[in-house]
Amino acid sequence: MTAQVPDARQPRRTALIIWSCLVASVGVYAVVIETIRRQHEPFSGFSPTVPIDTLRPVLAVVWIVSIVSLRFVVPAVLRGARGPAAGQRVSAMIVRAAIYETAVMYGVILFLCGGRRADFYVFAAAGLVGLLTLFPRAEGWTEATRRA
Repeated sequence: MTAQVPDARQPRRTALIIWSCLVASVGVYAVVIETIRRQHEPFSGFSPTVPIDTLRPVLAVVWIVSIVSLRFVVPAVLRGARGPAAGQRVSAMIVRAAIYETAVMYGVILFLCGGRRADFYVFAAAGLVGLLTLFPRAEGWTEATRRA
């Protein structure tokens, strides 16, 4: 008698929907930022007294430390997780995606405070690259489900 291999399609579909929404949100933020910029031309930020030149590298370092901490956070989250392995994989992807998405949010914050579009686009690009590395490929989910 052969062992039943759990179906990886539904958890992968869930992960794909979450991933797609996070990637789409980057585009939504870009539209909002461009709309704000056009409506308030010339836009110098809503809080131009914030020390952006200090805040920018601080947020970059915080984000990099967050990415490095994923090596420890994700295994810790999974150790305490219950349920099927595919569900745990979805949870791990969400934790990773949330950290990558914070870069995009940092870019939004910097833009809203200081008014520099480049702040948003640089941080958004970094976050988007991270999100793209998490794309839930079918073969990876099927293999992980088999191993579990």
